[in-house]
Amino acid sequence: MVTVVQFELGGTWAVRDPRRLPTEMWTQFDAASFMAYAGYDLYLVGDVGWLPVPPSFFDLGERPKESRWNDEGHGLFVQGTVLCVQRTHAPAALRRVVWSSAASLLGIIAGFYGVE
Repeated sequence: MVTVVQFELGGTWAVRDPRRLPTEMWTQFDAASFMAYAGYDLYLVGDVGWLPVPPSFFDLGERPKESRWNDEGHGLFVQGTVLCVQRTHAPAALRRVVWSSAASLLGIIAGFYGVE
């Protein structure tokens, strides 16, 4: 069992990106959903820590463009890196470090928006 996986996000995930082969039609949402189904918690990697995100974070659908989405002309995508930590098989010390960082980051975000 692979306990930690990291994958890059970017324009090659866009639906109409010419660098994609017709057989490579997974979206960021598909990849995130698969990893969650396989028992991984997903974290968007930031400069200060890891932000926990559900697969729905990557469901770009037909909604209006939000600030987290980019478009280089080939479709919407999220830019960044995702850390996937297997919730039952990853070493406990590793899970504690990631969860602690995520909790701190969520506290910073909540404080910024005035949420208790």
